[in-house]
Amino acid sequence: MPKCHRLASVTTALVLALVACSGDKSEESEDNATSGSFPNSVVDHDVLVRVNSQPIYGKDLRLFTLVYGTGTLDSLNHASYNLRTLDGLIDRILLLQEAGAMGIAVDDSTRQWYVRQFINAGGGDAAVDDLLSTMGITRSELNQLISKDLTIRKFLEATVLQPVAIPDSVAMAYYLQNASEFTSPDSVRARHIIIRASQTDTDADKKAKRETLRNLSEQVKAGEDFAELAKEYSEGPSAPRGGDLGYFTHSDMVPTFSDVTFALQPGQVSGVVETRFGYHIIQVIDRKESRKMEYEEVEAGLKAQLNQFYQSQYLQNHLQRSRSVAIIENNY
Repeated sequence: MPKCHRLASVTTALVLALVACSGDKSEESEDNATSGSFPNSVVDHDVLVRVNSQPIYGKDLRLFTLVYGTGTLDSLNHASYNLRTLDGLIDRILLLQEAGAMGIAVDDSTRQWYVRQFINAGGGDAAVDDLLSTMGITRSELNQLISKDLTIRKFLEATVLQPVAIPDSVAMAYYLQNASEFTSPDSVRARHIIIRASQTDTDADKKAKRETLRNLSEQVKAGEDFAELAKEYSEGPSAPRGGDLGYFTHSDMVPTFSDVTFALQPGQVSGVVETRFGYHIIQVIDRKESRKMEYEEVEAGLKAQLNQFYQSQYLQNHLQRSRSVAIIENNY
């Protein structure tokens, strides 16, 4: 499932990511332009494809990729990526055409509410305008993207993506046949004290920071409370919690930090550990060994995943049928 650009982080909740939906129809004054060089270059006014006579312009693809793509249109090195992206945009156009044929639309008040939610989540009008400017997208185009996302969601929920009731027998069979997916890895609960590193640190600064942490480690070994020292000395966001990082697996942290932490037993305190974030001392609070989770623990989440899988299949089947009867004219 493709990841979305940060601009799409709010609106991805509006539609299934499978539709990678977005794109904005540009002016049609250049309708007869050709684009024989695609994907080696994409020109905004070039017509790349016509979907049931509706043109898709270079600008449509550029906006689509900026907002929902996983990278840039590196035309010389990633032609297959560009073509997959164009396929996603074609699918989106087909869904919008079907929604229009059924008279499905989103009212202005709903669209405006979602636009305001997007702006608030993006840090306000000024911050969003700055972001849009760097991406070459106007506020009007943003409004159209959100409106189209909402329309697609409304159409899919009304037609294609009906909830699927997953029988216990199906979920249990998957659980038994894929045991490795339901094995929790080793984890530890630990706390730390961090003194931040700075690019301006001199050798004397680095030495002083390490020495401070060595002294704190000795104080803990002598009976001082690690959590209280963390509240006083740690420069990390976990300081108010006594440095408590909660439970985490080896892969959750940078390797240097995890290697030391997972070598400790509960109650033990490390020496000074250096990572790219700074200098740490670590105390392990608890350990949980790897174990297979019981079916009852994973049942709800497993059924939700299977439901999403079946819905994705329904959507793919629907798009295949839509493409089979559509007139798609490539112009690249």
